[in-house]
Amino acid sequence: MNNLWRHLDLPFEIKPPTELLNIHYDYPFNVADVTELCGYTNDEVQDFIRSLDPDLTLDLIEGFYTPPGGSIPVHNDGDILCKMNQSFGEDGGILRWWKASEIFKKQPTVSDDQRQYEGDAIDYADRDNCTFLDQVNTNQPTLINTNVLHDTYNPPDAPGRWTLCFKPLINLQPITWDQGIELFKDYIIGEAT
Repeated sequence: MNNLWRHLDLPFEIKPPTELLNIHYDYPFNVADVTELCGYTNDEVQDFIRSLDPDLTLDLIEGFYTPPGGSIPVHNDGDILCKMNQSFGEDGGILRWWKASEIFKKQPTVSDDQRQYEGDAIDYADRDNCTFLDQVNTNQPTLINTNVLHDTYNPPDAPGRWTLCFKPLINLQPITWDQGIELFKDYIIGEAT
């Protein structure tokens, strides 16, 4: 059984904020430039999340950009164990999972070396020392296991792509992968291969 991702068939379409899709970076991607979409809300997603369980809410929504031929560093998301992602781009853009024999901890920072968030440092790994596990295109809503090391990749001939990340919380705590599978079970498309 795949414990890394599940495509979802939601009863609505997730649309990106228009202003987000108009931003295209010309420099190599730095994981520090993940955008916390402060003030952005998606009422349809929020209402849907609450319909799954009255104690389920959304934490902040992130947006991140993967440029043509780019990728983000191999990492996990610390105490965030399960997210719902939706990307907007070419089919060749993928999310990949990795296994590493060595990891190092690092506190994500923004471009001016300020801490990106007040959480704990997260795990990173050198891609050259990793073993590939699986990959998926997230151009449709996808439940993803962010506790396992992962990165994104975008082909050189594809335009840059944005991904929205929704972080569900239950009783104000991040949901686990198993909780995500249970909460979203009625919307999971088949069994991931």
